[in-house]
Amino acid sequence: MSSRMPQTTSQEPGPFQRRLRPRKNKDTSSPSDVLRVNQEAVFAIPELMDLISGYLTKDDFRVVILVCRAWNAFWIPYLYSKLFFRKYKRTRKYPKMQNYGPSVKSIELHQTRWNNIVHLLDYATNIQSLSINATPLTDLQLQILTEMTPQLRSLHVEIGRYLVGRTFRTVTQPCSLHIVAAWTNLEDLDWQVKGKLRVDDILHVLKSCTRLKSLALCDVNIVDELPDGSTTGQETLIKVDDDGWKNIALRLLRFNGVFLGDRQFHTEESKYVHPCLHRLLQHAPNLKTIKFSLGHNLSPLDWDNVFEGRSIVEHVELFAQIAFRNPGFHTSKALSALAKSCPNLKVFEVRSTNAATDEDFEKVMLVNRRLQKVIVRHTNFGNQALMALARPETQPFGMSVVPNCLVELDLEGCNITYSSVAVLLENSNVLRELNLIGTAAGTLELFKGNRPWPCTKTLERLRMDIQPVGFQPRRVQFPVATIQPLDPIKFYTPEEYLLIKERLHSFTSLVALKLGGEAMSFELMDSISFATGLRTVILSVPFIGEESNQRYNLARKAALDRGAAMFPNWTIMARAFYIQSRLSCMITAGISKEFMQF
Repeated sequence: MSSRMPQTTSQEPGPFQRRLRPRKNKDTSSPSDVLRVNQEAVFAIPELMDLISGYLTKDDFRVVILVCRAWNAFWIPYLYSKLFFRKYKRTRKYPKMQNYGPSVKSIELHQTRWNNIVHLLDYATNIQSLSINATPLTDLQLQILTEMTPQLRSLHVEIGRYLVGRTFRTVTQPCSLHIVAAWTNLEDLDWQVKGKLRVDDILHVLKSCTRLKSLALCDVNIVDELPDGSTTGQETLIKVDDDGWKNIALRLLRFNGVFLGDRQFHTEESKYVHPCLHRLLQHAPNLKTIKFSLGHNLSPLDWDNVFEGRSIVEHVELFAQIAFRNPGFHTSKALSALAKSCPNLKVFEVRSTNAATDEDFEKVMLVNRRLQKVIVRHTNFGNQALMALARPETQPFGMSVVPNCLVELDLEGCNITYSSVAVLLENSNVLRELNLIGTAAGTLELFKGNRPWPCTKTLERLRMDIQPVGFQPRRVQFPVATIQPLDPIKFYTPEEYLLIKERLHSFTSLVALKLGGEAMSFELMDSISFATGLRTVILSVPFIGEESNQRYNLARKAALDRGAAMFPNWTIMARAFYIQSRLSCMITAGISKEFMQF
């Protein structure tokens, strides 16, 4: 009995067949001997796959799960690893939630009812990070959360006001912080529950959560004891002994709108350190990052207590709203204490405060010679402080000179001139980001010098205003005074613009560029070929035209026409707007929509 079996022959392939030839290297004609790795072998290394997944976005995951069934089965759990819900309801069917619940690592909930939170956490058995916003919680509900997610490592709770219909309601009896101590594996805690907070509850969490690395408190008033009748449902108040323990894991402490109870707002004459602050800080000896923002009622002695003995601190951030007079935020005293106790700063951020002088900033710059990131937006940071920051460090016995270590510098709105900025550019070898918007530094004198700027080969992001000689920034005072008349625009000659253009085009490594100012001209950027990696360009030029009702539309049309001519095949957005009562044309250009933001 004969069976018909397919015959294998050595004949030439048919018209619809293709012969497979051995792979060859580029440099030789011999078959490649590169070892092929099976995808199962790669998928079996969880550390490698976690590293790869960190570079993929949600859209990337949606693409790779369509490659084949094997990739779908492997990558789809990563698609569900981070979830965000707004007003989630149990009737809304989230795709495959019951199947991929164990793969969920992080959930962020906004305005979600309690029964729906429980419904989600029933599936997410391996959750590591939980964020609950604008959702009221009671002590009992928070206790249930600790029992449902004992392995939790990151907790973010924001309960101040929550939305009911179209109106906001304030939480009258918020949950207690001491319950959080049940999460013994907690590493990151962000507590934004408006109201009074006992210092013993904070210490109880620090003592119980020995792995806690980051603690953020927002909109709370730290007190020794709660007033009568406001125990927040707590049957027995916890008392923590201050002897014999410290939280050595805590590295970051952030206070945002935190006040110390039983002290008046005006604290200039305070003669003692607040006991709540002292008790809290003495149990966190290894802090490396300290952040204070918005209102505080810390006294000058409190600032000494914050920074005293903390030579290992590397990151300090201070922020106060300049529009409001805040006598409790003694920025000058804070900088003095910082210069006295913290000589190893790498990141220094002070924003929106006029309570410190140029001399105060200079003290900090003279002590810290390894600063890598400095952000001093809208402060009195001036030429003295910048010269202290920019100058090179001389080694002992005059053996060598070491340039500064700056990588990022933001001086927007500061009172600096070209002289100190020139010293900065001449002594910065690794600077990658520089912001000089709102300053008087970008005048012709800055570009006249012949000394080389080493950072022209490293700078990737530059923001600068091109200003006329003798320009003085107009400082906004609060409350806003009568608007003064504008000075006539003073442009440079073509030869002077050519000098500025040559210096600007020496920054060959730019990725993003923003130029403005009262002396800015489109001719400075008639070509962008000098920086092959340029992806984003924002240009703002004063509009010169007759006064008319159509002046705004004319300025926008002029910006659109110029942008289309300067950046062909780029994504262009043009608009007209007023900068300090002066009409300007703005062009925002990016090689694609993803690069339209600076």
